[in-house]
Amino acid sequence: MRGMMTLFSVLLTLAFVPSQAEAKRYSTPSTGIGESLKFIAETDQVDPNGNPMSLCYFGKGIVLFSAQMTFEVQGYVLAENRCDADSYFELTLQQMIMNKAAGLFPSDLPLVPETPADIKLRNYGFYGLIAFIIGFGFLSKLIGSMGGLQAMTSKRDTRKARYNDETAVHALAAMCYVATCDGDYDQREIKQISHTLSTLTGCVYTPKQIIEMLNYTAQDSDAVSAIGADLSENDRHIVMEAAMRIAFADGKVEQVEYDAIARIANLLQVSAQVMRDLVQKIANAGAAQPATA
Repeated sequence: MRGMMTLFSVLLTLAFVPSQAEAKRYSTPSTGIGESLKFIAETDQVDPNGNPMSLCYFGKGIVLFSAQMTFEVQGYVLAENRCDADSYFELTLQQMIMNKAAGLFPSDLPLVPETPADIKLRNYGFYGLIAFIIGFGFLSKLIGSMGGLQAMTSKRDTRKARYNDETAVHALAAMCYVATCDGDYDQREIKQISHTLSTLTGCVYTPKQIIEMLNYTAQDSDAVSAIGADLSENDRHIVMEAAMRIAFADGKVEQVEYDAIARIANLLQVSAQVMRDLVQKIANAGAAQPATA
């Protein structure tokens, strides 16, 4: 068996020899749609100069003032310097299958590349908060023409944001997940989301902006799996309360909403006692209140 695996490794090496492949380059504009790489894992492969190469995600996304704001995975590639490079070697599906079969690539990596949940959540942060602040009209123009920055700022509340943007991003993803889990949403849920976001960020959000966000997240519910990462215990409770208020917004909680709340509670690692306390808090104050600590 070991001899067979050794032979398989030799065949695998022959299946992809960087010196015989053409390295591709990418460039990222200061503002526009740019390409970039993100590190996945180290490999035993080397480039034509003998430098070790890493397995990377290749993707595209929105760039503002040289900062990568969003990232959508397009494929798998190999690149040196832990993917901090300006050139790369593409990987075919057959090469991915062979490398995974030989145990050289992570076993849990999907053969068809997809954007990881934590990156999707950060994308939500841009689309849901930054895009709200500068206006969806501008965002569409930016993506379509990559022209100059002619931002249309939304009205801002006179009060300052009470919590950091990271908490607001997670709360937004959780609220949208609960609001769309039954395939529909109503004005009470839209109003509650707007109310909570205004409290967390200090900005005013229109119903149209909330609907845009709901429609965006309804197409991709996987990002909810990244909710809670790197949040403090207090922030996790804020996110949990925000999600629960959406479920209670219309005065009744459907089974699918119970399931959505249970999933979020599990992701946030919120105890049963905290859940009972939040239910009591919402019942006493009424659902149409912002999530607070």
